[in-house]
Amino acid sequence: MRVIDLSKRKINLNAFINYGFNKNDNYYFFYKSLPNYPFVAHFYLKNNELECYLIDEEFNEEYNLVDVLNLYGYSKLVNLEYESIINDIILKCSIKEKTQLERIIDYVCHNYNDILEHLWDKHPTNAIIRRKDNKKWYCLFMKVEAKRLKINKETVLDVIDLRGNEDTINSIDNKIIFPRYHMNKKHWFTLILDERMSDESIINLINKSYLLAK
Repeated sequence: MRVIDLSKRKINLNAFINYGFNKNDNYYFFYKSLPNYPFVAHFYLKNNELECYLIDEEFNEEYNLVDVLNLYGYSKLVNLEYESIINDIILKCSIKEKTQLERIIDYVCHNYNDILEHLWDKHPTNAIIRRKDNKKWYCLFMKVEAKRLKINKETVLDVIDLRGNEDTINSIDNKIIFPRYHMNKKHWFTLILDERMSDESIINLINKSYLLAK
């Protein structure tokens, strides 16, 4: 069995039904035969998970070989058709949810009609946004190792650096809002984009940063 986590995608139940899924109490199910092999793929949509089983028609039992690593030969060919069906269902019946970073970038670019500028070859995902009138930065988007912010985790975080006034700088809590570790800490701060702060609150801080960049 495979369990596909759909929690980070927007599920379209109507699309699942149109695809062929049927409702049974609190879940949806769908069966589909593989085009070239004697197997039937069984799918069960339960909340935010898609359970996938491949059933051998001859023996009427689950064919577990498609769920092992390093497939080869016959099992590999069967798996290619099986995965093709799984991927088709996911693509046609759900939409990838945007991360908070993506939503915030969309807001800035559309609201201020500004563009991301990627200035560092060694860090191609990092980007700044500046005002058109005076070319001053008001946003810096980065990926930062948690330990850079003195967080005891082995992970990389999406963050935004913004200009702040005295009130904003004083609101630093070292949980979501941090002192800027490599810029002027009196005028800049770092904010983690991990859904703990609402988009609306972050947008308010961005708008203040834009004004402070005059």
